[in-house]
Parts: sequence; C-alpha cells; structure tokens
Amino acid sequence: MRFYKILGFIIMSFCFFGVSWGHDDPYEKLKLAVSDVLSILYKSDSNLDILAKESAILNKLSEHYDLDIIIRRSIGRNWEKIQLDHREQTISLIKQLVIRAYVDGMMAVSEPKVVFHEIDYMSPKRSEIATVVELDNQPINMNYRFGKMVSGWQIYDIIIENISLVATYRKQFDSFFTKSDSGALILKLKELLSNENLGQSLPL
Repeated sequence: MRFYKILGFIIMSFCFFGVSWGHDDPYEKLKLAVSDVLSILYKSDSNLDILAKESAILNKLSEHYDLDIIIRRSIGRNWEKIQLDHREQTISLIKQLVIRAYVDGMMAVSEPKVVFHEIDYMSPKRSEIATVVELDNQPINMNYRFGKMVSGWQIYDIIIENISLVATYRKQFDSFFTKSDSGALILKLKELLSNENLGQSLPL
C-alpha cells in the first residue's frame, strides 16, 4: 500500500497534535478523541453532507485541540519565511486541508477498528501510546508521542509504520521553500482545497 492510500487516517492523526489535555491521562483523552471524531463520520445523521461533516469535526476539535501547534511544528524554521500578513491565512488554509483530506479519505473506507496499547511513560515528561488501526482489513501501526508541557500532555509526533509524520511534512515544506515563497504557498493550498482527488494531491 502506497503512503497516500492511508492518508485519510494519517490526516486524522494530525487532529491530535497539540492537544491541550486538561487532565493527566493522555490515554483516556486520546481514546475519547478518536471515538468522537469517528462517531461524526460513521454514526451521525446520515443526511449530513460532506461540508456539514467537515464543520462538525472542526467544531469538535476546536473544543479541545490547538491545531496551530502541529502546523507550526511541521513548518519548522520555514515559519520565519512566511510573511507576517500571510501567517494567519496559511494556518487557516492548512486547517481546512486537514479536515477536508481526512473526511475525503475516510468516507471511502469502512469504519476502522482501533486497538490502544498501554501508555509507556519514558520519563516524567515523555510518554508514548502505541495503537493498531485496522483499515479495510489492513493493520497500520501508529505510535502517538506525548510531551508534558505547561498546558498538559500534548502530542508532539506520530509515527506511522516507522515514519515520522512531522519529519515527513517538514521535509516537504523545506523543499517547497527552497524555490517558492509564502505567497506561492497560499496559492498552492487554495489549489489543493479545490482538488477533487485531495488524498493523492495533498503533499506539497
């Protein structure tokens, strides 16, 4: 299976970066977050159209999560290359892409089964939760890595089949900014949002 074929579920993983856990139990919060988002897709009113599902998911995530953190982490040092008046729009467009690509990818598959393994506390400020996702009868190993910050436990990376999500997208941003600027990035993001085959076109 090529990387983009599991992009729908990988994009869902983005939704859990930067989560500001209000409690000291990232395990239960992660399970709840996965359950809530999948419920919107697979158990909500069947009359909801795609845009309504996107809106519902974004609203649910906004109640608990700070997506700016994952976006900034993926962009890395390239953040300084984005013009000040482009930064807010860039963040907003990427958020829309995260949700749209997730919904687009997941609507084509049956509801996945997720097995959560016990949390591994590697230090007082580092922990990891390994999961196995069964997506259309194919198991995918996903490890959520947490760091404890002032706001609580936050996910700082997700490893999918030994591939770091943050590192993968940071490399893409690094490559993009060697020959393009933030104005071109905004145009590219808008182009991706209008692409009907978003799952295969998302990487910059």
